[in-house]
Amino acid sequence: MTFNVLGLTEETERVYAVLVHTPHATASELAGACELSVPSTTRQLADLVKEGLATRATGRPPRFTAAAPDIAVTALIRRREKQLDEARSQVHRLMEAHREASRISSPDLAVELLTERADVSTAVQCMTTQAQREIRAFDRPPYVDRPGSNLDEQIKRQRRGVAHRVIYDRAAVAWPGRLADDILPSLRAGEQARVRTELPLKLVICDSRVAIIPISSAPGGQLAAYLVKSSPMLVALEALFEAE
Repeated sequence: MTFNVLGLTEETERVYAVLVHTPHATASELAGACELSVPSTTRQLADLVKEGLATRATGRPPRFTAAAPDIAVTALIRRREKQLDEARSQVHRLMEAHREASRISSPDLAVELLTERADVSTAVQCMTTQAQREIRAFDRPPYVDRPGSNLDEQIKRQRRGVAHRVIYDRAAVAWPGRLADDILPSLRAGEQARVRTELPLKLVICDSRVAIIPISSAPGGQLAAYLVKSSPMLVALEALFEAE
């Protein structure tokens, strides 16, 4: 048997294998069979006790008994699996950091795929916060955040001169409470709006600088979005908006 994948040394495994056949043994009794010195055998036994693979009885000299392999080794495997899961989580965090660093270091990348709901929401918030001149949008369900949740921020932007031009899908206008609680207050604050029976997609364009196209198969489903930077694709999206 090979337990090195579980963090055990060859010597520790050897002592455990002999101990399984020799219950209530002392370090001296095991040393010869393991072809190790008594001090080395004592250290391996201490490691086995620490890992839950052996028990130590009181007395002088102390005697050791191997724990049942099916229970003790399985528990050790589960501990290693937990450590591997933690390592995978750390890798995921590092991947996110690497992706963010790559995004910053590759500003000419025309399109970036966002695959986390939080990333999509954050991207939209950053885009609209940084807008200086104009925000254009196709508004249709499904929604990442509650419709109208950004009304106060939109009104602040409009008051400082950021124009908002929005084309609403009929389903957006029919959303419960949306018209009275969000759309009409936006219009009173200066938003320019139109309504279409059906829009081809959801879209937000900020300052002819960046756009985002949220994609979702169904409300509450897996969400993804394309973040489109200055490129021919962005020009095409602007043309689509103006055509509508």
